[in-house]
This record gives sequence, C-alpha cells and structure tokens, in this order.
Amino acid sequence: MPSQTKYPQTITQVTGDSTYTGWTNTNNLKNGTGTYASTSLLTSVKGKHPKIKKLQLTNFGFTLPEGAEVTSIVVNMSYRKRAKTGTKYPSVGAPNILLKNTPLVEPYRSTSGPIGGKTFPTSSWKRDWDGTYTEEVIVPGTTTVTNGIITTKEVKTKTITKEYDLPSRATVNNSNFGVEFQFPKNTSENEGYIDFKICSITVNYIIPSYGLSLIRLSDEEIVKDNPVMLRMTLHNKDLANYRPTLQLSTPTDMELSLKTITIGGSFTKIEDGLYEWKPEINKNIGTLPVDIEATPHTSGNNTLRLV
Repeated sequence: MPSQTKYPQTITQVTGDSTYTGWTNTNNLKNGTGTYASTSLLTSVKGKHPKIKKLQLTNFGFTLPEGAEVTSIVVNMSYRKRAKTGTKYPSVGAPNILLKNTPLVEPYRSTSGPIGGKTFPTSSWKRDWDGTYTEEVIVPGTTTVTNGIITTKEVKTKTITKEYDLPSRATVNNSNFGVEFQFPKNTSENEGYIDFKICSITVNYIIPSYGLSLIRLSDEEIVKDNPVMLRMTLHNKDLANYRPTLQLSTPTDMELSLKTITIGGSFTKIEDGLYEWKPEINKNIGTLPVDIEATPHTSGNNTLRLV
C-alpha cells in the first residue's frame, strides 16, 4: 500500500493568557533530525506559568495523487519531561491530539499515550486514525409483562464500533491539514520542561485500481442503421468514493443512446464521435455496468474504444 510521510513546515503556538508558557526552537520539528523543541520553564501548579500553549503543526506538503483514497493516518511523535532540578519532574499528562482541517467530531480528538512517570517515551509512539472507533452507549432498562410475569432488564452499557469518514485527498493535500497538541497543565510543585523531538504524519492510501470492458450483448448481424446493444463495464477492485472520467470514442456518424445505468453517475455526448462516462463509485463494488444502444450509419468496420 502506498504511503507518504511528511514533516511540518509551519509551526504555530496558540496564545493563551499569562499563565501559559511558550515553546522555543520550534523550527527543530521541521526536519526530524532529532533536535528538541522545548517549552520555557513550567512553573509549579501554584506558580505563574503552569500551563502550556497549544502547538499546531501544519503545511506538511502532502501530494497524494488524483483519485487516492486515504485508508489511515498515523501521527508519529517523540517527547519527554525534563526536570529543572535533579529528578523532580513536573507532572504533565499526555496531550490531546487533534487532526487539523478535519471535522471537529470525536474520532478526530484523542487523549493517548503514557500518563505519569518521570519521562515520556523517546521513540515509537504513535496515534492512528483508521476510520473506526469504539464508543460506550447506554442501553435503557425495560419492563415487560407476559402472561402475568413481569420481566425487568436493568440499564447497562455496551461497547459498539462506529465508522467515520477519513479526510479526503484534497483535505490532506491542503496546507492547513496537520495536527494540534494540547498538553495539560503541570499539577505538581516541581518545575521543569517538555522537550518535543519528532513529529511526522504518515498517510496511507490506495490508488485507482480497475479494469474496463466493452462487449456486444446480442449475436445478431450488425447492419447499417440498425441499433445494437452494447455494455460498458468498470471492474472495480478496491477503491471507494472515486469519480473516474472515462471516454468512449466511436465513428463520428454513429448514434449512441443510454439505456441503463446503475448506482449513479452520468453518460453524456461531448461531440460527434466522443462520449464521456463518469461513474460514481461510492463503495467497494465488483462491477459497474452501463448499457447503451449504438446505431451505425456506415457499412463496414466500426471501431469503438473505451479508455
């Protein structure tokens, strides 16, 4: 499966009030060389600056090709806590991680990673979005009476799996796409720093994969000025939510008329001898046929080409 891994080229700090401390050396996050960006001193919970400014990383420079469908997004990161004195580390939990320029719905918001301990991990930590997430829902209680027998079911919770749409190719390629880190404040009396070393995004995707066929549906002899039924078929392999543009070329004096089209899309005449088919592939399907009637007005060989 093809993928692209990129580093941010625009890094923005979201300004808070005077209790928020900022970040220094943020350009170190642009190339993944392993040099830290760091907060200024995080004071104790009772000090002047126990909070951390939000860090937004965008302009990753993704160049997903035409028709690409995103299958998963992985945010890779590496950071740690650093004490001002000895081993008295500040108490800062893992950050909320948000994908930027995406719908502000729950699946795109995440609190993940280790909480507590004296250091954060320094390698191999990631947060991924794959189009599914789990959620606890409340199942209400019920009371039924059958033949004088009362049955009561208590209120309970259950875990269900939900799906959501991953960002489109256009969204990922947009310079505003990226990630935002929201660290919680220091909750201890210890002072220190957050060191952020690496942040990259890997986007996995699939590209158009389909075959085309054009066949005659009947065996009758092809005669000038007599219509013949044809079927164009797109054999889709693994792509969903894709809108290809296909063209059918014919002799300029051949007439074509649409008979049936499934799922959706359009079939239009561009000019004499050239027709355009734009199927709407909304899900993984095996085949997508379109039946057309062709009337040749010239004797001899008539060549049609679907591309």
